[in-house]
Amino acid sequence: MVVSNETTTFFINNSENILSLPKYLNLKIAEMKLVKSLLGIILLITAFNYISIGAPANNTKILSKKQSNGKVISYILKGDEFISWATSLDGYTLLNKYNGDLVYAIINKEGELVPYDVLAANYEERTIEDNKFLSS
Repeated sequence: MVVSNETTTFFINNSENILSLPKYLNLKIAEMKLVKSLLGIILLITAFNYISIGAPANNTKILSKKQSNGKVISYILKGDEFISWATSLDGYTLLNKYNGDLVYAIINKEGELVPYDVLAANYEERTIEDNKFLSS
């Protein structure tokens, strides 16, 4: 049972009298709950925007890696923390193969960039077969 007057509301529950806040303070509490909810929504939106912005890779640094055939390939990293790939110094897209070698990338039937079986090599070290593959 609730009994109220202009300034104070009394709740009667199981024969106990519980005094609540004056009505004008109840309105302030409702406003504070609304502000708290709005601040929570703003915080979530801000956090989502922060998470969705990726840091770009440093695409000016030339890296080197020894391949399984003993040759060293020079490459540049591209992308951000969510997706990354490498390019040869002359612009061919490279991906890591399951064994860690860098291989040339191709686009499959589904339109996805996937690693191919041809080991990447520096321009001056490419074989005739490598050049045929790259020109096709």
